Amino acid sequence: MSAEAEYGVSVLDAQYNLAEAKVDICKQHETKAQFTQAEKDALKVIPKEHSIAVAYLAKQAWEVCMQPELSEVAASLLVLQELNEKEQSQQLAVKINAVRNILFGGGKLVKEMQYNALPAETKKILNSISTFQQPFDAIALFEDVWGAPSY
Repeated sequence: MSAEAEYGVSVLDAQYNLAEAKVDICKQHETKAQFTQAEKDALKVIPKEHSIAVAYLAKQAWEVCMQPELSEVAASLLVLQELNEKEQSQQLAVKINAVRNILFGGGKLVKEMQYNALPAETKKILNSISTFQQPFDAIALFEDVWGAPSY
């Protein structure tokens, strides 16, 4: 790897470490998030098959909580990816893919498409619940509102 790539990796590593520290802060928010009974009752109106929206909203809340660290890592990944188009370094490609998969994997577009396909009334109910603005335990909420999933 070039000196520029090595420097870029060191910046990425530092940003990744800051993002990891931010995860702990967001986890604390998640454990503190308490849905009111009124919010749970509003969710019970939503059919269980639309409950996938809860996973999307949980992911969104985490992404907001992880700012600006997540954006800084993303910017560094783009710079390193562009640099690696010139260098063609396998070591750098592995590093880029590892960080990208850890922080940005998870089918975001599929969840977003499913959320956007929901009826307007369902989205109106979901958007009215302020607790969705911070990280929350989506599994616990799902079980509270719709019961344990059946397999």
